[in-house]
Amino acid sequence: MRAKKAAIVRIIGLGAVGLLGVPGFCAAQATADSASMMINTADLDQDVRQFLSREIAAHVTDINSLDPPPDRVVGALTTGEFSWGTFTRTLAAYSDFAGTQTLAGRDVVPMIAKMGLIELRQGGKAWAQLYATLALQHFGTDLNHNALWLSLSPAEKVAWKSLLDPGRFYDPKTHRLDHLPENYFGVAARIAAIDFQMGLITDRAYLDDLLDRAAQQFTSGALFADDALPTGRYDRYSNEYARAIYDAAATAGRADITKAIAPSLKEQMRLWWDLLSPDGYGYSWGRSLGAISFMDTMEIAAFVGEHPEFRPAPPLNWLRPITPHGAGCAMISRTKRIFSRFLRLAGEITATSLRNANGSKRPRFSRRSPGPTKSL
Repeated sequence: MRAKKAAIVRIIGLGAVGLLGVPGFCAAQATADSASMMINTADLDQDVRQFLSREIAAHVTDINSLDPPPDRVVGALTTGEFSWGTFTRTLAAYSDFAGTQTLAGRDVVPMIAKMGLIELRQGGKAWAQLYATLALQHFGTDLNHNALWLSLSPAEKVAWKSLLDPGRFYDPKTHRLDHLPENYFGVAARIAAIDFQMGLITDRAYLDDLLDRAAQQFTSGALFADDALPTGRYDRYSNEYARAIYDAAATAGRADITKAIAPSLKEQMRLWWDLLSPDGYGYSWGRSLGAISFMDTMEIAAFVGEHPEFRPAPPLNWLRPITPHGAGCAMISRTKRIFSRFLRLAGEITATSLRNANGSKRPRFSRRSPGPTKSL
């Protein structure tokens, strides 16, 4: 199992290094002989840790005050959707990953607490809420011993509980989302499941009802989710939706749902593997273009590392290059989302490293395959 996890860590690390642009890496990749490159997982682990420490610290250092919050951090606008919610998750994940609550000489706990309140005041919902939920979870599911929760005043706890309420974009009476695509049922389900796990939601019937509604397409036999019922729209969000429902159901102990969604995940992972480009793109069309497709690759690699029953190819085939030609060394995104996209990426790298921590510490060498190798 550890060897398999190490393989997943390599694919995550290579994608991270290429996408984030570690100095000199992109140029080197353009000329390197990928068939003969050897990777020491311990060295890769150290490189990723150094990158995350340096880049996240730079963002923290550039924030002089959160009252009021700055319009820009490291030159990037912070006024886009879920900017501060994304930052809460990234800081919390890094704190968990690095085993410290101090970064760049600053205590990240009060920073996260304030960022959550900023997101709430700005009307953040959906993904902003999920990132804040994950941030709180990183400090422990027992709120009696959760450093972030304990740092909040009674009024701030009420505000944070409001931020973590899926009812901000999901109506349990009508079972409808607030003008959002179908995959947001997965977002609502993950928030509710974690809320219940931490005791912020105590109504089990509410949680089960939401999970049943969120999983409806898959429990009705669909292998791929239509993200714009009844029109028909299929892209990477179908895979993300399925993973979200699986994670939420597993957290909530709903084995009936995880069993029902397993055929979809197996089929969707096969499709993803067939479509995965050598440069790391998982789905190169529609809403999947840009940096998000690289992030998706890391998320999926971590997911199947944790759930090998959904792996679409033998373990050795995971040792394939993610950025062999330096692709992805620059990210293209809407101006207001550059800040949140970078922070989401840093958060994904940190979270996937946490999921595969045992494998990443294993000092093994492995040869990367020269290109896509299908074994289906």
